[in-house]
Amino acid sequence: MPAQGSWTDPHNHYTFAGKEWDEALGLYEFGVRLYDPWAGVWLTREPLPAQAWEPRTWHRYQYAYASPISYYDLYGLAALPYGAWAALCLGQPEDPLCRSGALPPPGVLPQTHARLCATRAIALALSQQAQAGTITDLEALARLFEATRPLYERRVLFFRRYDLSAQVWDLAVIVGGLEIRFPSLITLAREGWTFLRTGRPAHPEAFFEIIDTPQDPNSPYSPYYLGFGSFQDIGFKEIYQDQSNQVRHFMAGVGLSFFYGQLGERVALSRETPGSPDYRLYVEGAFAFAHLLELYAFHTGGPPPDMGDWLRKTLGGTEGGVP
Repeated sequence: MPAQGSWTDPHNHYTFAGKEWDEALGLYEFGVRLYDPWAGVWLTREPLPAQAWEPRTWHRYQYAYASPISYYDLYGLAALPYGAWAALCLGQPEDPLCRSGALPPPGVLPQTHARLCATRAIALALSQQAQAGTITDLEALARLFEATRPLYERRVLFFRRYDLSAQVWDLAVIVGGLEIRFPSLITLAREGWTFLRTGRPAHPEAFFEIIDTPQDPNSPYSPYYLGFGSFQDIGFKEIYQDQSNQVRHFMAGVGLSFFYGQLGERVALSRETPGSPDYRLYVEGAFAFAHLLELYAFHTGGPPPDMGDWLRKTLGGTEGGVP
């Protein structure tokens, strides 16, 4: 609640959720909408459509599902859970891409931007821990799946809906450097026919974009990519080590297999030497993990309950996270 003193002007007018307090209006400026702290609601309707499976989005003026301790809203568009994101980002320097009030890159929806920023913050914090040597790169990968999981869970009446596809897609972009694309039916039929005849698609760029740098001009999602140096191969079994970013290779393989099946797997393997560490990491790790995710998603609508443990045991063969 607004009150005179050290919490408001003239001492500090960036208070609730880090948003600017307009003393003349008695409102907070969130970028898209104005928030009234006395009534605890937005002054205008939610501009994005409600989700039929999520009753909490049906209230068009409510802030953060009326639970601001558990949820936040960056711009006045979409409520997201704090969860592990807030815990890991305490003390982290502000990310210019995701700072409060920053607009998403052209072609990226605000909801997608907020979700990518939350996941990217977790991945960035874990990569910094891995670079500092407090955890292994493999442990960072395992924790990445565990820590981001709450961001993709939503309650539907008495059940929880888990958006596994969104999680795999986001992690493929952020740490895998791979933007998954969904071609038109005509393109899909043409490339499918070529694949049946030759065993390879004629235009793989129609299905995915390999992001080389966070400034890749071909992808609007490239700014979210952490880059090649974020992770190495510490903690992985020796057979999977090749002195490079194995977390990136693993997530790229998971994305290709999860979304495109055998087509994606053949494309990934065509770039590697049979028997090489990357080749084995794809076949024994990434593809097997993608099949596990697909199986659980098909039968239960959710992810396996022990994703982190599966990665630790399969790719590292140990339980420990410290080198």
